[in-house]
Amino acid sequence: MAPLADGSPFGASTVAQPGWERRTIEAVMPREMASDMLKLARKLDLVAGGRFAVHVGGRVWLWSRERRPDGTRERPVAGFTVAWDVPTRGRAAVREIAWDPQRSSPTEVCRAIALLARSDPELVDGD
Repeated sequence: MAPLADGSPFGASTVAQPGWERRTIEAVMPREMASDMLKLARKLDLVAGGRFAVHVGGRVWLWSRERRPDGTRERPVAGFTVAWDVPTRGRAAVREIAWDPQRSSPTEVCRAIALLARSDPELVDGD
């Protein structure tokens, strides 16, 4: 994968937070599958009691399992970035995974991606 003009393969769309580790990957899929992954992540978002937060630029954060006394999640612990029309039009790719090494792992990120990629958003109950 070629770096962007700023020298980073992720440009300004990196999901990594300060202190996180990150890895470049190239998990290519049909664009429709990536779109379905983000739809499912939105159904399983923090407001619905899930652990995902979808942000602009195809960034998805996975939040901690721990909850504060008010029931909200502690903090994002991992994430990934989806790039559209990569490597060709009509395709998409997960290009970056990132994680807080004190609270998560690359395995947890990959499991989250697998969950989203293998599930039909229409079959998931948001409750």
